[in-house]
Amino acid sequence: MATNTRRSRPQETTVSPTNQKRVQTNIRRGRPWNWGIQYSINLTDQERQAHSDRRRGKGMGPRPDLWLTGPDPELKHLRRRWLRAKNQAKFWSQEWRLTWEQYRDIWVGHIDQLGRTTDSLNLVRRDTTRGWTLKNVHLMNRLEAMLRKTRGKKRPRPPGLGGGLHQRWRKG
Repeated sequence: MATNTRRSRPQETTVSPTNQKRVQTNIRRGRPWNWGIQYSINLTDQERQAHSDRRRGKGMGPRPDLWLTGPDPELKHLRRRWLRAKNQAKFWSQEWRLTWEQYRDIWVGHIDQLGRTTDSLNLVRRDTTRGWTLKNVHLMNRLEAMLRKTRGKKRPRPPGLGGGLHQRWRKG
């Protein structure tokens, strides 16, 4: 049985005398008390423009002080790669036990070798039947990683996913 956690005590509101009748009508008809009321705020033109710019997000720009990785764009990019890899492992039903700190420590000194060229580095598992753990992963040249043999000469895939026909899970 669900319990109601809202307080039933009405909150006091102050309404200008010109809007008093409209508020009473709104309440009587079951509408929100401030339905249809137009507010007049006395602002100078500069204040109005500043408020308008803030509402549109102008002048805000990037706020690196709020980023989890700080102002360093390389770390921000690396954290995004960690999140993508973690979610990809989850999609393929693979165990993922690498924390952000562990992932970052693995890549320290090699961030300039990230990419999709054959000379780039990949984080790969030593044993593809086990999960992504600190003892089971290492950095490998991308070309070597793509050409290496796995158990049974084909990459293990969870049942129902990635059998080569991806139309099964796509809506077409």
